[in-house]
Amino acid sequence: MTNLRLNISEIHSGKRRTPTLLILLIVLWPISLLYRFGVMLRSACYTCGILRVHKLNCPVISIGNLTTGGTGKTPITILIAERLQQRFTTAILSRGYRSGNEDHPVVFRGSQISEPEFASVGDEITLMASKLPRAWFGVGANRLATGTELVSREKIQFALLDDGFQHRRIARQCDIVLIDATNPFGNGMSLPAGPMREGISAIRRCQIVLITRCESVDQSTIDDLIKTVSRFVDEIQIFRAYTVIKSITTLDGAS
Repeated sequence: MTNLRLNISEIHSGKRRTPTLLILLIVLWPISLLYRFGVMLRSACYTCGILRVHKLNCPVISIGNLTTGGTGKTPITILIAERLQQRFTTAILSRGYRSGNEDHPVVFRGSQISEPEFASVGDEITLMASKLPRAWFGVGANRLATGTELVSREKIQFALLDDGFQHRRIARQCDIVLIDATNPFGNGMSLPAGPMREGISAIRRCQIVLITRCESVDQSTIDDLIKTVSRFVDEIQIFRAYTVIKSITTLDGAS
């Protein structure tokens, strides 16, 4: 299983080609076509109103991406939540992928993360909660249900939808899409033959595009990526993020 995951990861990156990877790509390609068709059909159903979009009783900001894998969503979510909670009661709604809580949703405050009953929410949620003790968290596959419960119970004033670009069931006031400058679209193919959850044109739905890890590529790479993205959104909506070291802390917590 580990070797298969490594091979699929290499296919997705588009940076290495071997006979084995080519055969695997050919096997996965028809499934990718079906996946892409299904995603387009689902998106069209939301756009046309066939599938219903539900509103929470507070503004919602979604942070997401077009691809699988990490693009820096967690630190960006923490950054936005830190700013919001200075003035508003803030909640973060997450699926909690592979955390064990997808089918057993939990609701808690960040300050409660050390309590035993919340030990299974996953590394990313644990990190966010430790950084955001005043924020509320709803973790589970049904983010609409946890969001509705939180908003009514705790009078939430702002909600962040973690990894929410494809989760169109909840209405949002702002979609922020992150793109990794070091490998923005992989081989350009849809899952499972490639890393794309949606086609690049889907960013037309978003209000902000944030290009992350800009420190790891040269300026010409960033310029080319901006040129590609600006085919679908106005360039004024495109921002860049650079990762910098703020501090170094030892395992025992010393600076």
